[in-house]
Amino acid sequence: MKKQLVAVGLSSILALSACGTPEEAGSDSSENNEKETQASSNDSSSNAEGKTPETDSEETSDRYEKLHKTMTTFSLPEKGRLSNEEAELRFGEILRPEDGYEDVIVYDNSMIFYKDTKETYTYSWINYDTLSQEDKPEPYGTQALGALKYRINHTISIYPSIFEENGGTPLKDLDEYEGVKKSQIESGELLEEGEGNNPTGYEAIEEGSRNSLSELYQLEPYIEQFDAVHDWTTETIYYFEEAGSYDEDEWKEAYEYYKKGVDNIDEMERAINE
Repeated sequence: MKKQLVAVGLSSILALSACGTPEEAGSDSSENNEKETQASSNDSSSNAEGKTPETDSEETSDRYEKLHKTMTTFSLPEKGRLSNEEAELRFGEILRPEDGYEDVIVYDNSMIFYKDTKETYTYSWINYDTLSQEDKPEPYGTQALGALKYRINHTISIYPSIFEENGGTPLKDLDEYEGVKKSQIESGELLEEGEGNNPTGYEAIEEGSRNSLSELYQLEPYIEQFDAVHDWTTETIYYFEEAGSYDEDEWKEAYEYYKKGVDNIDEMERAINE
């Protein structure tokens, strides 16, 4: 039976208040067979009714170009940068000596970025979930893009597969798998506890959706001004929320949404790095 979504503290509040609800989220109360039809569609959650695959492909390409331009041409803010001396006084215990202050940009809001990649510094925001609210750094301007860039490249893109595979292995539609993997899907073997360290089957969907949402919820409130990125984030959050809303006996329906979510992650990773 489909689970009821439960707001989890600030994360869900941010997701609702900062980005609104995608069109399809409004259909959450529709009958289950309508939802399954929507999940199996090739259209994105924001597509209008009646669009052809060709139109959808054109819009996807257009969105990719906008994401690519936004994520590869932004400059980090000049405002709030600390001098090397100020940075050393405040963050001498955080920054590794081998990095050198010439390699990073340190801000007065405790955000730290690599100059060459414009990503957040490895140790920046590392304890975000355990910090008190007043101690959480608040990104401003394009700092949020640098934070998203790091998250995509180093954490979110390493999503679990439903099989015993390395994290970040691209997913296929369930009916595209062959051989042993097809047998595992048909027999339900995927729902059994695996022998390896990586989660599989429904557990992978649940864990991957939860981890991706945790990362995206943190950043979503700070990227509203970047239209293409904000639309992408809103849609991706929706997919992972839907994936996490199904029980184990409906894992195939959950997978449809989970795959849409990780397809979006793959799209953003390409937009950043190509």
